[in-house]
Amino acid sequence: MVYLNLLDALARKPGCDKGSYQEADGRNWQVFALTSFGAHWHLLVGYKRPRRLEEYSGVEGMRDDVFIFQRLWSARVVTERKAWELLSLVDQIHDWGVTHFRDRVIRHLRPWHEFSDARYKKHAELLRDLPEPYIDEKTKEVIWQLYTLELPAWAD
Repeated sequence: MVYLNLLDALARKPGCDKGSYQEADGRNWQVFALTSFGAHWHLLVGYKRPRRLEEYSGVEGMRDDVFIFQRLWSARVVTERKAWELLSLVDQIHDWGVTHFRDRVIRHLRPWHEFSDARYKKHAELLRDLPEPYIDEKTKEVIWQLYTLELPAWAD
């Protein structure tokens, strides 16, 4: 679930509110999971979607979205054929991951990188305008003469 939330955050427009995505299908991320208990294996796909009204959408204390994991394949891997099935599925997921998924992640990272660069440049300009520090001869401390902000009257 943490990984799906991370992908969802990546798909959003940098610096915008929570509701805007970079692309129309920005919500459509998925994750694959393999589980096993001895020889019994499951392959699942997980995704995140908005909570529906019949699922208590908008109720206080309930998340706005739900995480769904559906089983794609399940078998007892005790024969060579079942082992080849599992290996084939893992190979297909790997192929998808290093092609389509990787490209999609990179495409969504670019706007975040540009946003980060713009923010860094803005902060670097502010830091460049700061006065030089001086060293207090008695305490040998480095002292920065920073501008102080006056607190509003209501903050007392």
